[in-house]
Amino acid sequence: MGLIYILICKLDYPQRVAHACLEELQRSFSSKFGDKATTAKERSLDKSANSIFQTICQKYDNLAQVDKIAAVTRKVESVKLVMQENVDLALQNCVKLESIEKAAEELQQQAGVFKRNANELKKKMWWKNIKVSFRPLYQIMLTDLKLLPTDEVDYRCYRLSHLGYYCCSCCYHV
Repeated sequence: MGLIYILICKLDYPQRVAHACLEELQRSFSSKFGDKATTAKERSLDKSANSIFQTICQKYDNLAQVDKIAAVTRKVESVKLVMQENVDLALQNCVKLESIEKAAEELQQQAGVFKRNANELKKKMWWKNIKVSFRPLYQIMLTDLKLLPTDEVDYRCYRLSHLGYYCCSCCYHV
């Protein structure tokens, strides 16, 4: 009469590991007890077999220790997780980079507008400075050449005639 070994485990526990556990249990139990196991009374080997059961249960409770395929699978899963996190981070960085590029383009356009406006203002101020600087010289030249009117009435006629209006007969020959 032979012994029957039974292993109760979760449904997702790998079958090849369960078979390896049963084989190791059979070897350990047979080597320690031999023929005693077949002739022993009920529950007489409980205390002495308890250490074998605990050792084997602790060993096979950790799949990574006994099942190399499970260990590799776990490592692959952890690498996949890390890679997914890295891809997500890279995508976030791409989105941030795109927004930074868009902001840089907008700033470039604004800088061009600012430069153009600054150059226009610089030219206007330069001409205004020229006009202010040369106005006294221009008035002196006109006074010396007697082209600038000297009294109030002549000045009014002079101003109007230059605008195309003639207020009196003296304006027609200016």
